[in-house]
Amino acid sequence: NHPTLRRLCAVRLLAEMAVLMVHNTFPTYAQDVLGLRAKETGYIMTCAAAMSVFVDMAVLPRLLRRGRVDVRAAGVIGFGVAAVSLPFSGVAAGLRSLLAG
Repeated sequence: NHPTLRRLCAVRLLAEMAVLMVHNTFPTYAQDVLGLRAKETGYIMTCAAAMSVFVDMAVLPRLLRRGRVDVRAAGVIGFGVAAVSLPFSGVAAGLRSLLAG
């Protein structure tokens, strides 16, 4: 009866599955590829979560309220940032020296 609600639930489910996959696979990637220990991986994931909360609670609402970006554009921007940043994750091997200090 509510196709909009069903689509919204499907999108939310897809987004949650993506987040769960990252949370489950990143620690293994960080250890095997980047040589990071559990504590260092925890710091990275905490920092990423804090940045996500900041963007969701402060940045995005202000952009939407001011009419500078709509919801679809925000999604496209987020996808673009992820697509551009992923190839640079190999550069993160030098991250160990940054976190060790």
